[in-house]
Amino acid sequence: MSRMTGPEDTRSPWERDDWLPEPANSTPDGADVVTRTTKSAPAAPPAPPVSGTSNSPARPQVLIAAGFGALLLVVGVVALVRSDDDRPDASASATISDPSLPGDPGVNVSPTPITVPIAVGADGDVVTITVAPEAMVEAESAAGAAAEQARIVAELSVAEAGELPIWSEWTIAVPPSLAAIEVPTELVALTDNGALHRVEFPSGRVRSISLGTAGVDGQVVVTDDAIVVYSSRLLTVVRDDAPIDQIEIADGVIFVQGWPGTDRFVVTTAASSGDSPEQQFVLERDGTLVPVEDGAFDDHVFWARSFLPSGEVVVNRPGGVYAIAPDETVRRVSEGDLLATGSGHFAVEECDAALTCAQVVVDASTGERSLVSLAALVGTGFVDPSTRLSPDGRSVVATDTSRGTGVRRIIDAETGASIDIGRVDSIFYADTWAADSSGLFTDQAGQLRFQPREPGDVAVIEDLGRIASIGTRPAAGG
Repeated sequence: MSRMTGPEDTRSPWERDDWLPEPANSTPDGADVVTRTTKSAPAAPPAPPVSGTSNSPARPQVLIAAGFGALLLVVGVVALVRSDDDRPDASASATISDPSLPGDPGVNVSPTPITVPIAVGADGDVVTITVAPEAMVEAESAAGAAAEQARIVAELSVAEAGELPIWSEWTIAVPPSLAAIEVPTELVALTDNGALHRVEFPSGRVRSISLGTAGVDGQVVVTDDAIVVYSSRLLTVVRDDAPIDQIEIADGVIFVQGWPGTDRFVVTTAASSGDSPEQQFVLERDGTLVPVEDGAFDDHVFWARSFLPSGEVVVNRPGGVYAIAPDETVRRVSEGDLLATGSGHFAVEECDAALTCAQVVVDASTGERSLVSLAALVGTGFVDPSTRLSPDGRSVVATDTSRGTGVRRIIDAETGASIDIGRVDSIFYADTWAADSSGLFTDQAGQLRFQPREPGDVAVIEDLGRIASIGTRPAAGG
């Protein structure tokens, strides 16, 4: 298999057809593919090449980009002239008093549209855009929010490898639906600029650190007492009681899953050589990566691997559903087909001799079975690991296969009724249910939301920055 020579593709396997990556580095035979780092984070990825040359005509994309740049420049100029000494007189400006308009009511803007030159075309004509006063206020408000987030991140302690994390603590305003959560829940959120937040609900308590460049373009995975942030070649392991550990994977990280009940993680990387397109490691608590030579992890594709709360890998095989323990012992848990797993339950479809079929949710700890209506999950051919039962087993979040892999819905297990929650960004293996099953956390276009499982208003959680990845777990003492 040839080595990758083009730019790295950091998209999720769900977002592309060629998800089986080739090795990301040229590693000599016999060389270690895992390297531990102690202090430094990986360098930021190189900027993408610029299309065209200085002699080529201005392209629409370039003009658009220049337009945004000019708009930001205008916003900056507006901010500069908003001093008491240089404020325009009343004839040239107006103070916003209409509450329907965005922005600070004290912001002064021009009452008429502003025409801004943004580029000179190949024919020498000046290309301009016209900015409405409302857009100026919106741009200034957005720029102010971005500047505030940058300030917050700059003030956070940087998580250095080999040192205990030092968390900055603060609070956020909690929407009513989250203030009503009955079982304390911790949301772990990673922002696109590398800030790692741990938010407790219903209290609104936040603990934050900066991962620097190690957190940029990363994905977050959580277990009961550990957080792993992984990017294209780096694993960052964060625990309260241990120094931060960073492990560099020369062949490139494809996927990371928490291993329930074991405080370990399963790491899928590209293969250095051989016939398999990927290789498996178990990340132990002490930071060592142990190769998985054979066994349950090799029996099915990594992105369709599901676990029971006990830590057993659960698989469909001829004759039913089987649970394979870490010591490779096997037990059959159902004679049907696996539909979904969760933090305390799993769902199966079982049929009798006359091919009369029904869906059942099974309590993983007691074996108690409940008839449900989950026909929407039948016939997909595999268990999408983002299909997750709520902690109480009464609801499931699943892909809406009729609309694409990123579109999700919440299905009531008893009635089969569903709520559309739209396209979400976190389509990796992540359980983002609130601990009391009252709703689901989602990140959509960088915005953090809470979708109640009963029909109701979606709550938006502000003040954390642009969200890149999330996960949930019961809060300490919850």
